[in-house]
Formats: sequence, C-alpha cells, structure tokens
Amino acid sequence: MAQITITPDAGKKLAELKERRGEVAFKIDNGCCGGTTLLLIDASFLGGGDIHVGEAAGVGVYVERPFADVYSSDSYHIYAREGGRDSGFSVEIPYGYKFLMERGVGGGRRSAPSASSQEGKGEGSSQGTR
Repeated sequence: MAQITITPDAGKKLAELKERRGEVAFKIDNGCCGGTTLLLIDASFLGGGDIHVGEAAGVGVYVERPFADVYSSDSYHIYAREGGRDSGFSVEIPYGYKFLMERGVGGGRRSAPSASSQEGKGEGSSQGTR
C-alpha cells in the first residue's frame, strides 16, 4: 500500500465534498491526455481494472492495474489548489479548486503552492508523480 498524506485544508475540502456528493474515490489517471492527473470521481465509476493502492482521509486511491505496482510502493502527498481549471471530470472543479498529488510524504509543503510559484508550469508538472 502506498503511504498517502493529505493537508488539513485538502482533508477539510474532501470531507465537505463527501457530504455533498456521497461516496467518492481518487483515481490516478494515466490516460494519454491526463498524464498522472489526480481525479476525484464518484466511487460507482470504479471498475474491475482499478486497483486500490492507498487511502487519503478515508477516501480510496485507485490506479489502473498496469500501474498498481508502481504506485503502491511509494509515498504521496495530496493538497488542494484554488482555481482548478484542468481535469473537468474531477468532481471538485465546480467548487473552485483542484486536488493535486506529488511524490513524497509531506511533499516538502504544508499547504498548496502559491499561484506565483506555479507560473510557467503545466498542471502535470506541478504534480510530481511522473
């Protein structure tokens, strides 16, 4: 199992979304367009090819079977950044923020990076899960 931490702010936002939306799950999207985008989805969308690799604040984190070994043997940190604009399929986007994930427990950050620290970086490059 992957070791996954989540900032207090992201944990609070996640709890609020669970209240509004019901059962949700994090899915690490490894599609051609998403790269390693972290999506928050309705848990009913999980399929037989989705493998549980960890938990964040009581929410399962899943990845497609071919990537399970890679993700289950590392540590990750989830945080929320205001102004989510990519991955429109992720359920938090309409609420004005985006969950992001980076490799490494604690991720070297206690909170989301400022917008100025992300200038010039694409959404995928700020996640650090490659």
